[in-house]
Amino acid sequence: MPRDAYVTLVTDDAFAVGAVTLLRSLEHAGAARDRVVLLPGGVGREALARLRRTGARGCARTLRRCWRAMQSP
Repeated sequence: MPRDAYVTLVTDDAFAVGAVTLLRSLEHAGAARDRVVLLPGGVGREALARLRRTGARGCARTLRRCWRAMQSP
C-alpha cells in the first residue's frame, strides 16, 4: 500500500529556513502524513539541528535510496 508524505528539498541553509516554516505549519495544521526532508548536501549543522527539531525525517541519500528507506516499516 502506498504511503503519502509531504516532501521538501533543502539544498542549503537559506532553504532550511523556509523548510522549517513549512514543516511547523504542517504540524500546527494537524497534517497526519509523514514529513520528509531531502538533504543532498550543503546544509550546515545549525540548520540541520533546526530541521531535526521539527520531527521530520531527513534523507541525505540519493532519491532512489531515500524512497527505499521510506518504504521500509
